[in-house]
Amino acid sequence: MGIFGKDSDPEKESKRIERQEKAKELFGNEIGKIKGSYKNQKDLFIQAQSGHYVGVSPQKLFQVVLIVGADRKYSITFIDKASHSVTFQTNKREKFWDGTVSCVIIAMEDGSRISVSGNAEQGSTTSGFSPLQWSPFQQMASDGAVMGEIGKLKQAIAKQVPITPEPQKEDTKDMDQSTNNVSDIPTQIRQLKELYDAGVLSPEEFEKAKAKLLG
Repeated sequence: MGIFGKDSDPEKESKRIERQEKAKELFGNEIGKIKGSYKNQKDLFIQAQSGHYVGVSPQKLFQVVLIVGADRKYSITFIDKASHSVTFQTNKREKFWDGTVSCVIIAMEDGSRISVSGNAEQGSTTSGFSPLQWSPFQQMASDGAVMGEIGKLKQAIAKQVPITPEPQKEDTKDMDQSTNNVSDIPTQIRQLKELYDAGVLSPEEFEKAKAKLLG
């Protein structure tokens, strides 16, 4: 009888139910955080892989790339601001990879797109030794290192884009700058063609980007 009396105590029963409800609420909140974090990571991965940033100008995306490169302590070996292209030395070398990655920003109708590339050259070494010392396993390791570094760079860019302000546009442009931009159009078209041939750009994206360059 005493045991049943404890279970039937309205005040204790109320407190027990209250504790259960609080536990359920806390559990639900934690599950919500995990789901939200997973969704954010998934969206970030998709954005990084596509490289297509709607509503983001080429100038801003190029600025983001330079910021991320500096954060990752890369060295710049080539840069062309007019064509929004830059080559980094990552200082992470493998036997068949010299540690360089290149980024090219392409203006799109709805924003901009970035292409990141880096190649571990088949059968050659960065140490100057004979190609006869080529090893398939070392080649696989180098290929993996290239793709891994490119993936990290893309992820870092996708994270940085939302927190980087759009750069202010210059009100005036001198004739020299205009001339440089015009003279650089053939280079940019060649870059677009290379991206199209590599399968990075679809035929529609290639034609739209080329038409925008030709004005």
